[in-house]
Amino acid sequence: MVITPVVGYLLLLNEEVVPLAEIDDRFRLISSELPWRLMLVYYGSFFTGIAAAVYQIWCPRIVKKYDSAIEYVGAEFNFFWDRDHFSYKLQQVRERLQAVPLWQQQLVGVRHLAEKLTARAKDEKEAGNHLTQAMTGWWHLADNDHLQARRAFCVLGAIGGTLLAIPSVWTFFEVTISAISNVFWK
Repeated sequence: MVITPVVGYLLLLNEEVVPLAEIDDRFRLISSELPWRLMLVYYGSFFTGIAAAVYQIWCPRIVKKYDSAIEYVGAEFNFFWDRDHFSYKLQQVRERLQAVPLWQQQLVGVRHLAEKLTARAKDEKEAGNHLTQAMTGWWHLADNDHLQARRAFCVLGAIGGTLLAIPSVWTFFEVTISAISNVFWK
């Protein structure tokens, strides 16, 4: 993301970059002095950088740290198994479930988790199941936070990836055609 403004500066303000980047007329837009491939790389990098910033800012830390609820439970279960931490986690999940709209609870599949967690565990195994369900529900709720930011991340990332792919694919085909023509029509 830091390099994108530098490339933009070089493209727009530094008159030396255009002649240096001038490889062939096919690199140019129809009526521009700037090579079209460099422009697409610039804008692709820009959109990809913005998408990365959106992800870093709005994606919950727990989701960035653990790829799945299973990984989260596996890594943190022993910590929350301690009596004080156990009670805290159950209470934290109960409070979170009260604040989350019903549609999101249904989307995540934790709609009836609050009732399950209020029941007292009969034995250690059931307590472990409660903790596992609470931790899994917690991760899934975090994974569905900031849905608008997630959508923006997807759209910006797709635009950036597409803009970066166009000059790459175009160049790949030109190099391939050139190589084939040199081999067969040399």
